[in-house]
Amino acid sequence: MQIGTQILRNPLILAPGGLGRTARGLIRFGEEGCGAVMSKTITPDPWEGNPSPRILEVGNLDLINCEGLPNLGRRVFVSEIKKAKAALKDCLIVPTFTGNTVDDFVQIAVEFEQAGADCLGVGLNGCRNFKPGTPIAASYWAQTPERIYEVIKAVREKVSIPIWVKGAQGQNLTAKVQAAEAAGADAIIARGDGTMAMPINTATGKPILGHPHAVGHLTGPFSKWDGLRVVADVSRSVKLPIIGGGGM
Repeated sequence: MQIGTQILRNPLILAPGGLGRTARGLIRFGEEGCGAVMSKTITPDPWEGNPSPRILEVGNLDLINCEGLPNLGRRVFVSEIKKAKAALKDCLIVPTFTGNTVDDFVQIAVEFEQAGADCLGVGLNGCRNFKPGTPIAASYWAQTPERIYEVIKAVREKVSIPIWVKGAQGQNLTAKVQAAEAAGADAIIARGDGTMAMPINTATGKPILGHPHAVGHLTGPFSKWDGLRVVADVSRSVKLPIIGGGGM
């Protein structure tokens, strides 16, 4: 199959999440047959994530997670890209990253391209589970079409490999994805808006999760239906290829 100018051996893509935190994870899923593997979202500096507990099973298949983007940081992840690229010959390497400033996005994009990335997963929405008080936690760059355009345009001017935009969601979705398209994006990664939750220990009356505000992101099979709605909405708004995905 084809996404823009890139040819994938199949449409199965490892979504950004804990399974792609290191080269070892990317290589594992590439060797198992994925057409592309996307990394856990990488931040400018290393981040340990929230204190434990940060994943809670609810029901039969659902989870509430508040990992908070634990990752190696951009400097270390450059070497992880090189390792994955050397090991995988028929699988696209797509590091996903986010930043606090436009300069963060541009710097990481350039470094990851130089390391051998096949595409760039630009994560605009940050993470509601990240350190409170930062633009990453506030999803600052995904809040308006103008901010999305500013980031993607700046990255597009500095790299030549395809840009897959992740995080254009919520209100004004049509205007946001159109801004990404106008700025030079090559594909849109569409996913559901998700639901935040606060599990409580009924025996103690206290919150369970280690997030500073005791909240987490509710995920599970049900989220597929919300994701399909967003894919349909995006497909009516842009001419770009659309990647339906999840990930943390």
